This record gives sequence, structure tokens and C-alpha cells, in this order.
Amino acid sequence: YIDRANVMYPTDVYHGSNLPIEQIDPAMLGSSTGAKSAKQAFWAVDNPIVARGYAEYAANEAPVAKILKDAEFQGKVAQRTGNWDKYESLVTKAEELESANQANPLNGQNIMPLRINTNNSSVMDAGGNSFPYAENDINQFLRQSKYAGNDVAQIKNLDDAVGRVDLPANHYAVFNPANIRSRFAAFDPMRRHEADILAGVGVGGMLDPQAIAEALRQQDRK
Repeated sequence: YIDRANVMYPTDVYHGSNLPIEQIDPAMLGSSTGAKSAKQAFWAVDNPIVARGYAEYAANEAPVAKILKDAEFQGKVAQRTGNWDKYESLVTKAEELESANQANPLNGQNIMPLRINTNNSSVMDAGGNSFPYAENDINQFLRQSKYAGNDVAQIKNLDDAVGRVDLPANHYAVFNPANIRSRFAAFDPMRRHEADILAGVGVGGMLDPQAIAEALRQQDRK
């Protein structure tokens, strides 16, 4: 089955998260960033350093940002009512969580090595631009790709590494979860239409820590 798996899922990518993922849940898309593009597909990237940035953001920064967003809403309410208790409570909660994350930054960061099927994909070149600069073009490209019936939309040379600049990578928006598999899953062609990225995973499980560490070391040397 190895040769068949290489043909059906030829592209090695990484996904950074704060949760272990065994099956793609559409309800969870965009849960970390809230970006419109993130809600349209499951995203992966060919650079594990970039994936690590997403994992760090999901684990530590996103929960704080969510509380602050709630605080901003309560602040607008308080401007009308004069009651600032909820606003102040949320701001305090965000500050405490941020301090706790700084003291203990390990909060479930997870870098998943995956393989995806890019045989039916569309391609856009972001030209090394950052995501905020290219966001409108990317959202339009995603809509066009879905309409055309593509399973994957590739955005090449996109500079969107959390906490780093000038680190363009190739990003993949996967519309159909059946085109995603764990790199270390035991491939079963009879289950190729399933959303389960393990698809009959065997010895070694979903992650191989040594393989991830080596991939990170190779990227750091570049």
C-alpha cells in the first residue's frame, strides 16, 4: 500500500494546533484565528517552523485574544450602562492567563505531519506578500476554487508565520477532509473517502516526535 499512498497523498505538510486531531471537524475551522479564510478549509503548510507558530498562537495567544474580544464588547456595553464590572473582570482574566502562559508556555502545542492529495488543486502565487496584504485576494481565490470543484487550493509564497517575518511558505487550504492523512497512518485504500486522517493507523500512532524534531532541525539550518 505504500506506493499507492504516495500517489494518492503525495504532498508532505504540517498543521499546527493546540489539540490532537484525529478527524476533521468543520465546526472547528477558524476556531483559533477567526479569519474568514480559516473558516473555509483545513489549512496546512510545507514548513514546520510556520506550523509551530500556529501551534503556539492557538495554545497561548488565541485564548487571551478571545477574552479581550469579549472584554471589548463589554466595554461598549459599559459605556451605555455605566457598569464596568464585567469589562474589568475580563481584562483581569486576560492578564492572569497571559502571565500564566508566560510562566508555563506548554499548553498542548501540537505539530502534525500530514500528507495531502493535491491532484485536484488550484494554485495562487502570493508573491511573498503577508496575509493581511493578500487576504482579499486569498478569500476570492478560495471562493473561485470551491466553485470550480477543486479539492485543494494552494497559496504559494505566502508570508504568514506567526511571530516571524520574511518566512514565505506554501500554504494549502483543503476543502475535502478525505484528501488529508497522517503521515504515519497505515494507509487503507478502502477508507480513502473518510475524513479520519488516521485511516487505520498502525504502530507509531499519529505523530512521530523524532521525525518532527528532525524536520524542525532541517528547517532551522536553512
